[in-house]
Amino acid sequence: MTKNIKFRLIRVLANISFVRKVIASLVKITRGNFERSDLAREELIQLKKSNLKDIAKQVKQDGYSVDLKLSPAVVNEIFYFCNTQPCYALRNPRWGFYLKDLKLAEEAIGKNILLAQYFNAQDELPILDKVIRSPVIHAITQQYLGNRYKFVGCNLWWTFPTRASEEDRKKHAHYFHRDVDDFKFIKFFFYITDVDESSGPHVFVKGSHNRCKENKWKNLFRNRRYEDSEIVELYGEQSIIEMLGNSGDVIIEDTYGFHKGSTPISSPRLIFQIQFALFDYGVQNDTIDKLELIIKD
Repeated sequence: MTKNIKFRLIRVLANISFVRKVIASLVKITRGNFERSDLAREELIQLKKSNLKDIAKQVKQDGYSVDLKLSPAVVNEIFYFCNTQPCYALRNPRWGFYLKDLKLAEEAIGKNILLAQYFNAQDELPILDKVIRSPVIHAITQQYLGNRYKFVGCNLWWTFPTRASEEDRKKHAHYFHRDVDDFKFIKFFFYITDVDESSGPHVFVKGSHNRCKENKWKNLFRNRRYEDSEIVELYGEQSIIEMLGNSGDVIIEDTYGFHKGSTPISSPRLIFQIQFALFDYGVQNDTIDKLELIIKD
């Protein structure tokens, strides 16, 4: 069975609430604490206000927390990397370009570029590996997932202000949807640029990771996209949270809850994301053979 077929099967099973609960209960979930000395030495990520257990508790209750901050030095290093290394339009490894050549890249591929991803980012930029190994990150993950969890991948990408097609907006998650990546998982989104209404904030539906009001059986075999009006009708406008923030702000989220990326209006958005889950199916990472990467002339 190939990785993709196996993952598709898992997504169907993981989208059934009682199966999610049963599998999570069968996986021995014990919670522990990192040594205080490890946390005290942490310089890459700081707590804004809550302690680590409170952060995990908030994610369990609301589906998200915004109580971490990435250090300015790390933000600057990531930003510099992204301005000097090739990214790949619409996550296509054959459509590589340098950020300064965005308009030329759009002309070369014959369409507007909504987003562009960096491949093999963890290998290419060592500071990302340090963030992934952060004791603060792992302490929160351990509180949420228990001791048996795995790092399953990272992604680093730009989202640009453009008149993107509806097809691209749906394909690249600019409509509300659930992630069904495992039976239990957690993601960390790091804003590398300031994010306001003009740069397309991440949007999350508070509490929807625990409340399934839509008819999932009807859409069990596809990861359906939802219109804003459908989500408002199901969960109420008060549950829809726009994640505005400054560079370095971190969103911790269980993205089984409904969420989407907003399409930027005038300013691009740069995000780094890491993900942990109970199991690793080998499909959530940005790893690709360098021989497959092509930069457009």
